[in-house]
Amino acid sequence: MNKRLRVIAELKRIERQEPVTFADYRAVTSFLQYLRPLVLHLNRADMYGLYGPYRRDRFGQLPAPATIVQPGGEALDRIRS
Repeated sequence: MNKRLRVIAELKRIERQEPVTFADYRAVTSFLQYLRPLVLHLNRADMYGLYGPYRRDRFGQLPAPATIVQPGGEALDRIRS
């Protein structure tokens, strides 16, 4: 599947609050970060709310790729806008 279509599909899943793996979520945010200055014309502050699932645990580790994340609050607001 085309990368853009895959990202759109994942964004729709996240918006419906369906669980996604951290690996899939990281791929979506990485692609959006890449497009941010080129196409989306957003500044870094506009992306801030999307990084909640990137919080490190008490050992300083990011979530494992297979960990299910359910972004909420500010991340959902950013995705919906």
